Amino acid sequence: MIRLSFIKILPESSDKLNSLKGWNKLSEAQKILAEHKGVVFALDDGESIKAASVIVFDMGDEVLTTALRKLYLADLYADMETESEYKGMMLEYTINQAAYMGYDNMSVIVKSGNLTTLKFFAYHGFDKIIRVDEKNGDVVLQRNVKTVMKCCGK
Repeated sequence: MIRLSFIKILPESSDKLNSLKGWNKLSEAQKILAEHKGVVFALDDGESIKAASVIVFDMGDEVLTTALRKLYLADLYADMETESEYKGMMLEYTINQAAYMGYDNMSVIVKSGNLTTLKFFAYHGFDKIIRVDEKNGDVVLQRNVKTVMKCCGK
């Protein structure tokens, strides 16, 4: 039986993230932790990390970040073997932690042509389009983190 637990990754324990297969933003996450610019959460099965999320406090404007109580989801990753099972769990845990920390909203940037990812975030409550950057092909989505999502249509 696999026992899963969510953990907060601290700067001194960021080497735990090395067990997450195929994650190409590991050094970026470690830099965010070292500079105290965000938080990294992970889903651990006792042997390795299966998924991770990176939320960033500073969105380029400290006044807006604080006044709007808004976080930015910089990365959400699950290894290829478990992606479909754990990615949604990791996202919902991250959103719950953002609400616990006193934030109201979370935003994420998605490429407009990536319909699978757009659909994934829409399913998880990112239903407000903040900005569309046609030049870069980016869509900024937002979710109110205080909104409770119901499972399975109940």
